[in-house]
Amino acid sequence: PWQETIQQQLDRLIAARRIPPIVIVLPDFFTRYGGSQYLNSSAVGDYADHLLELMAFVDQRLRTRADRESRALCGKSSGGYGSLVTAMRRPDLFSMVADHSGDKGFELCYRYDFPRFAQALARIGDLEALLQDPAAARYRFGIDTLFYALNTPAMAACYSPNPQARLGFDLPVDPYTCEVDEAVWQRWLRHDPLQMIDEYQAALRSLRLL
Repeated sequence: PWQETIQQQLDRLIAARRIPPIVIVLPDFFTRYGGSQYLNSSAVGDYADHLLELMAFVDQRLRTRADRESRALCGKSSGGYGSLVTAMRRPDLFSMVADHSGDKGFELCYRYDFPRFAQALARIGDLEALLQDPAAARYRFGIDTLFYALNTPAMAACYSPNPQARLGFDLPVDPYTCEVDEAVWQRWLRHDPLQMIDEYQAALRSLRLL
């Protein structure tokens, strides 16, 4: 807030001829629980597919250079994660990636938050009610408590969906005892970019910019 938006920054840079004219698409893939991570999930939706549908939609309607060499992905946090992982999986469509603080190294960026998740949920009380109306908890308990109560379920909806589970996904940790479910945790780790490097090394090396 109180700064230039990304649109205003680009308009200024293009007008000053600091950068050439470009088409930038800003998809809002936020879900009720938080970031979608730009993955396909039965719990929140097929956001990876939707991203590619959006790309095709833009190419059909705007004067783009509809080729890999002219396409870049960039984002921050969930958007950084989605940009990197999408480029790893679809190097035929994208040649440039900028990942600003994208989620990776899950042992460090998620596992240490599990006790905070349990503490925050102990304050809020009912996970199911929280997931029905997260905004209500924000006004009752504050944004920090809401973040820690919601982040683990939000990521579980992306990394460990389960249509048969009551919530539509499997949690990697017991919210009351904080005991980690290692089987679910291993499902999360399969989505960690650091764990994916060996499989997608050729795709990463093919990028013009990373």
